[in-house]
Amino acid sequence: MIRKTVTKYMLQMEVLVDDASEEHLIQAARRLYSDRGGAQASSGKSMRNMSAEEFVDGIQNALLELVEGNRELRDAGAEVRAVRCSVGEPADAR
Repeated sequence: MIRKTVTKYMLQMEVLVDDASEEHLIQAARRLYSDRGGAQASSGKSMRNMSAEEFVDGIQNALLELVEGNRELRDAGAEVRAVRCSVGEPADAR
């Protein structure tokens, strides 16, 4: 039996988003979420579909969805196992 070697890599990204781009990123993430089939949430004893607006409710969740749903990574054989997002310090204007 041949064993596959799997290596775990940790990526750290710094993403700058200006006010003008924020809504565009959120809308792009909502489209990607919908294209990927959405998600379900527990509602008491039953499951319900989550809307794109509910799931991607701000810029942090939008960035997470865009990274996690990246088709190029998936098509190349990479499996995104965990994604985290936090707000850093304001960046200098360029």
